[in-house]
Amino acid sequence: MSITKDPFELLKEDHDDLTLVLDRIEGTVVGDLSLRTKLVQQLKHEYLNHSCLEKAILYPYFKEREALRDTVIESENEHELINSLIDELTMIDPTEENWFTWFSVVRESIENHLSHEEGTIFELIAEELGPFELRQLGEQIKVYREGVKAA
Repeated sequence: MSITKDPFELLKEDHDDLTLVLDRIEGTVVGDLSLRTKLVQQLKHEYLNHSCLEKAILYPYFKEREALRDTVIESENEHELINSLIDELTMIDPTEENWFTWFSVVRESIENHLSHEEGTIFELIAEELGPFELRQLGEQIKVYREGVKAA
């Protein structure tokens, strides 16, 4: 039986994966449009999986806790906004002059959201949950991820 990582480690792995994709997109050259398009689709997929995981596991649980309710609602709204921004980016021709400007908006929005999660939200969660609840949450995240990979 493997030891379940705490939920912060698991979510941080998602954040690192997203940052890596953002870096790879930024490193694409105008001439490699197929790679840029592929990476934007990967970003869309990974961000959607990450936001769905949080919506399915974290948010319902934390909305019940007064100290986290407003923060969770704010995070849900940020997820919706970022998913919309990524959708918009996928509709812009990667050869357009304003493509990188739009990408910069997407990147900044994602980075701000991840930073907020890793700082404020993780701290609030750590204050609200004990070690047993954190392990349970980590296990739920692990099971959710395995289900997504199997699908």
